[in-house]
Amino acid sequence: MEKDQNKIVIFLDFDGVLHPADYLIFKTVDGELIFSDDTRFCWAGNLWNSIREFDCQLVIHSSWRNSYTLDQLRDLLPTELGKRVVAVTAGDSRHQSILAYVDEANVKNYIILDDAADEFPSECVELLLCEDNMGISSPEILNKLAQFLKEFCHHEV
Repeated sequence: MEKDQNKIVIFLDFDGVLHPADYLIFKTVDGELIFSDDTRFCWAGNLWNSIREFDCQLVIHSSWRNSYTLDQLRDLLPTELGKRVVAVTAGDSRHQSILAYVDEANVKNYIILDDAADEFPSECVELLLCEDNMGISSPEILNKLAQFLKEFCHHEV
């Protein structure tokens, strides 16, 4: 775990943030259910466009961390975005795993991108709650993320 307390961390969920919660699309043809489309990571470009000029790190707290290694998760993302991923959180509870990482890595400023309100206490001011059908493509979420980055991040050199 990188312990650079000056770095800004974005805690990242996948489903409902980087793609719709229902990312595999099926349709019925002649009474048969068939695979139609896979929209995984369709909004990853929105995140990259938002962070590319800023010195920040990504830490994955998505449930995908339970099925894939850190390197595999990096490889699932577009290359430049994957390079920003420094860690995954550990533990069952998303919020508790984030707090444990913040404490262990001595993170001072962070934001959480997630679509699951029930995973976090209502007073969690660091949470940017995404709609599971819009994720990071939402102009409101993009604006709030931009405000956070401008306030706390240095521009990349």
